[in-house]
Amino acid sequence: MSFDVYERVYAQPKNLPQIAYMQINKSGCCSILTALYDMANPNVDKCSNFDVHSQFHDQISFNKLKYEEIKNKIDVFKFTFIRNPIDRFIDFYFDKIYDRSDIPEWVTKFGVKQGADFQEIVDLLQYIPEKYYDSYFMPQYNLIFQNGRMGVDFIGKLEQADLHWAVIKNFLGIDINLPHLHIVLSQYEIDEFKKNLSKKIIYQLRKFYIKDLEYFGYEEPLS
Repeated sequence: MSFDVYERVYAQPKNLPQIAYMQINKSGCCSILTALYDMANPNVDKCSNFDVHSQFHDQISFNKLKYEEIKNKIDVFKFTFIRNPIDRFIDFYFDKIYDRSDIPEWVTKFGVKQGADFQEIVDLLQYIPEKYYDSYFMPQYNLIFQNGRMGVDFIGKLEQADLHWAVIKNFLGIDINLPHLHIVLSQYEIDEFKKNLSKKIIYQLRKFYIKDLEYFGYEEPLS
């Protein structure tokens, strides 16, 4: 299958133009943007209603760049973070679909209704036309690698966040740790949920995320 349809987006702190983060939803995005904001604005106190995503999408503290705008900037260190794709999909389900009355429009356009169970969503995943894939559940491999080119210089893993975030701290020379924000489920809760998944669901998810699992070294047993 070809997934080369999603436009990659980079957050470049205006006060730290030497670095840019390629956003991958449900892979520590909020935490990474917040850490970069704090690194770039050390003397600014965040107000109680601070919204780092607005800082990014409204281009207040970040430049919001497309791949075509940044690909040839060799003086900009481009990075992203990934996570186990099945954990990421479970997180997506509980954050955006499970027990929510305000399912986002980009979810409902796929026919998802309030109260949809996990099996229904996994089944639907197999039939959504590629052109409608969203970054919340697209394979991370196909977000990072498009048209034969890797979109970043460094890929960190959320499972090794402290170790891999040290690469960013060392590059910038700024000792600010990665916070743990917008946690929908703990890793323990995700692992417990996976224990009760059927072999059919695990097979379907493994098939959909086969590139993530193989290329990035994640393993998911069938039982």
